[in-house]
Amino acid sequence: GTSVLSPIIPFLFVVVPAYVISQKSTDQIYENHPALYIMAFGMITAKVTNRLVVAHMTKSEMEYLDWGLIGPLCLFLNQYFNSFLPEYYVLHDSKNGTHSLTNNNNLQHQQQSSQQQTINRKQTRASNRKQNSSTLLQ
Repeated sequence: GTSVLSPIIPFLFVVVPAYVISQKSTDQIYENHPALYIMAFGMITAKVTNRLVVAHMTKSEMEYLDWGLIGPLCLFLNQYFNSFLPEYYVLHDSKNGTHSLTNNNNLQHQQQSSQQQTINRKQTRASNRKQNSSTLLQ
């Protein structure tokens, strides 16, 4: 029931801020610290990609927003308020802090949803077997 284009939305939440932040940076954060910048946004992109793959393989829905997007949001808001804090520190903290906040919550949510999907599949198989056996007996 979803569009073929719907997976682009989570990527846009990462790619657009990465581009805007690199272009509007007063400290030239992308030019002066490219490894840190690419690592921070690369980890977020990898997380979104993994979530898309898991959602596709388990045929479950994926939420567009994620706690991992707090880092780009902090950088964006810092630039919006005329670099209240040095961009290097905001970028460094966004790379380190976002994954520890989300790992436990996402893992627990994924385990619960996969357990529920397994139960649903077993119930569907059992009802299909009952229907098949009743049609064979008739």
